[in-house]
Amino acid sequence: MKLLYVRFLYLVHQNIKETSYKLLGIFSSMKKLGEVIDSIKNNPDFNQESDDFLIETHPLNESDWNEGFVLDENIPFWAYNKPIFLAETAKKYAERLCNEKHRIDYMTHRNSEYDSLIKYAEKEKIIYVLMHSYEDAEDNEYTKLLGVYSNLELAIKEKERYSKLPGFRNMQENLYIDEFTINDKRWEDGFVTCYYS
Repeated sequence: MKLLYVRFLYLVHQNIKETSYKLLGIFSSMKKLGEVIDSIKNNPDFNQESDDFLIETHPLNESDWNEGFVLDENIPFWAYNKPIFLAETAKKYAERLCNEKHRIDYMTHRNSEYDSLIKYAEKEKIIYVLMHSYEDAEDNEYTKLLGVYSNLELAIKEKERYSKLPGFRNMQENLYIDEFTINDKRWEDGFVTCYYS
């Protein structure tokens, strides 16, 4: 039987500070890999609450990262500037791009390109909203949405620019940046209005 794929087995250990990955071996079949997992689970040092396994499947004789990568984003060069659709989860984004590029099913054949695209998409789902808010003498609140930005550096740059404009320069402390994750809901528990006399 011709070997087409190999499977990397990692032990994943999580604690408060970090998540670590240890490569336990490379296997030709799920049966052999399963035997190793069973033997580790029976080891008294294995902690079911903090330890887990990660299995990555890699095609044999195929290379990843063939066009290089974008340093700032740590994603494959071929994926740079590919849009993330608003309705798309990070995993769906990675699957779509990898399927387009490699023409194989990345639901079962993950690799480091796939994982890096998931991390990139999760980060790209965060946007930064620049706001200005203040109350007048009668406690009326006035809020202005000044801009929505794809990265924090741009939002900070715009906040600095607004701080020099008329009106805003006299209330610089009321300029603020809020971070949002696209498609996440807020105020799910409702809200309470408090009146003071």
